[in-house]
Amino acid sequence: MKRGGGLKRLTPLKRADWRTTNPPPRREAKRLPGARGWTQRVFALHGRRCIVCRAKAVQAHHVVPRGVILRAAHLTPDVRETLAYDARNGVPVCVHCHERHELAAARIPFDRLPDSVVEWARFHGFAGRVMDRRVYPRGDA
Repeated sequence: MKRGGGLKRLTPLKRADWRTTNPPPRREAKRLPGARGWTQRVFALHGRRCIVCRAKAVQAHHVVPRGVILRAAHLTPDVRETLAYDARNGVPVCVHCHERHELAAARIPFDRLPDSVVEWARFHGFAGRVMDRRVYPRGDA
């Protein structure tokens, strides 16, 4: 009787490479003019401190979201693309405060927004978005 001839070792199944079967989504928005370096331009305009907690800011927040700007019917396509990455529409925030605002756990208070950002939104027809108390709550609410 032959010893050691027990079970035959199975070879692992070959899996398809996940990169070819599930490619990453295309990031069309990043191809807009002005997308590259937008955060640094916001920091140059408003400083590198979070407008909420005054910690070191590492991200920038679009006060009027890019999607709202890119879908604005009152603007021409060229103007929409230009305004989507206008640094005057951004404020510096830390990761913690940015995440809490985006998840609606703790919104950025309206009184922390710089006057220049609010004026920019009004001038370009987005006052309703910035003045919405659900998005940027007031201190008296």
